[in-house]
Amino acid sequence: MGLFKRNPFGHILFIKKWLIRILGLLTHRRFRGFNELQIEGSEIIKNLPDTNVLFISNHQTYFADVIAMI
Repeated sequence: MGLFKRNPFGHILFIKKWLIRILGLLTHRRFRGFNELQIEGSEIIKNLPDTNVLFISNHQTYFADVIAMI
């Protein structure tokens, strides 16, 4: 049954994908409404060495970065 395929956690992938899409459409406009993207400090990144640099991000900043790129 290709349409109702389940992932290892037992979730039906077809339903999960559509829930994510619908909720994304509902929340994207609200998120963009009160979060204005301002990029600062990019000149620091340009001056970093090519090796031995570690970037650490938490789930909140990762979510905001992904939404800002959309």
